[in-house]
Amino acid sequence: MYLRYDARRGVHFRAGTDCPPALREAAAALFDFERDGLLPEERFGDLDHFMAIISESGHEFRAYDDALEFLAGRRDAVRRAAKLAQLFPRGAADP
Repeated sequence: MYLRYDARRGVHFRAGTDCPPALREAAAALFDFERDGLLPEERFGDLDHFMAIISESGHEFRAYDDALEFLAGRRDAVRRAAKLAQLFPRGAADP
């Protein structure tokens, strides 16, 4: 799993030559292989389940630090926005 620095950064998955079929199927359910293995933003939350499947398989998996940092930053931003919306339901005008 790696971060691609195109016009818009995105997390992509590329299976190695010895990737087991079960892991390829799990990846195909999460990543969009018609878009070169892109992880759509609406599926970021499903990544933990995919990582658990990989962990249980015992198969080697490489996730580059910049991809993990990007995902963590996006998740933090979503959580922060949700908390702010909860605390200040009227937005910036909320005293």
